[in-house]
Amino acid sequence: MPITVLIADDSPFMLKLLQDTLKTDPNLKIIGVAKRGVECITQVITKRPRVVILDIMLPDESGLNIVYQIMRARPTAVVLFSSLTAEKVKQDSLVFNYGIVDFVSKPPAEVDDPIKFLRKTLLPKVHTLAKLNIFKFKTLISSTNDEFLGRVTKQPATVVQEKIEERIDIPHRIHNVIVIGASTGGPGALTELLPRLPPTIPPILIVQHMPAGFIESFAQRLNQISQIEVVPAVEGLDLKRGHAYIAQGGKHMELKKNHRGTIEITLTDGPLVNFVKPSVDVTLNSAIDIFKGKVMAVIMTGMGKDGLNSSKKLKKLGGKILAQSEEDSVIYGMNRAVIEAGIVEGVYTIPELAKAIANN
Repeated sequence: MPITVLIADDSPFMLKLLQDTLKTDPNLKIIGVAKRGVECITQVITKRPRVVILDIMLPDESGLNIVYQIMRARPTAVVLFSSLTAEKVKQDSLVFNYGIVDFVSKPPAEVDDPIKFLRKTLLPKVHTLAKLNIFKFKTLISSTNDEFLGRVTKQPATVVQEKIEERIDIPHRIHNVIVIGASTGGPGALTELLPRLPPTIPPILIVQHMPAGFIESFAQRLNQISQIEVVPAVEGLDLKRGHAYIAQGGKHMELKKNHRGTIEITLTDGPLVNFVKPSVDVTLNSAIDIFKGKVMAVIMTGMGKDGLNSSKKLKKLGGKILAQSEEDSVIYGMNRAVIEAGIVEGVYTIPELAKAIANN
């Protein structure tokens, strides 16, 4: 059976482009077209598509509200489709907190063949999202409703005090590091995982495949609900215990020793690795170069095999690789690659994963 797709975009040109692109794939079937948010939500309920391609800003509703309403009414995979202006990023960056969406940029003006561009960037994601774990979808969605409605629970004062105390940690005492890699489904998984980690945890480097502009709000949300300090990766930041650093979209995150003898973050603008930037392999290899086998790799939900090659290298050096379980993943891809390679120490649900990280 072909994968059924609903397209929602108010631009006649983009609608035609999307239709022409999807029609080049016989395994995809367009079952609806919407130009407004309400129309999109209604068609999701009545036509039940497997995947929705959604412009991040329609005339009557923001992308955030449309995604929220879809997930309440009928959980469905959503691919956000946008040119990513600063205003749209500011308004709609929380959509990634659902952990059930992916993103594709609209073809830039300089692209000669926009259909070829979308066949390469959009169609693989439609096929992957059509295979996602709907049951896991629903558990992730339920945890985001309160935040959307402004009912986020404040942290206890004792936790806040612990975080303040951890900020005075001395960087040069860092002897080991944790690298977490995730893609599709990762924001929701990280939202479950990080609040379970203790404030004494070694430094954590998080590579979440996410476009530029979305990391700041994502890190802020994770920081608010976690005992550890969660911040966007910034050039020159020293590694500290009890801190997690999230790679910026469109930049690779690496480590280096500076003139003070401490280990700091550096952001590089190299080529795509495994078709992505930031790449788990780049960050993990950089950590291995400095810490050798004293690195723990945690590979979570997401499409592709990013993190596999560096995990194999880490295994040979005696490092530990942990993986999120298939039943607990939205997309069983990145974690599947390391599990099937036979290099993982254990396969865990998210609560089990948090315990395994804290105990190693």
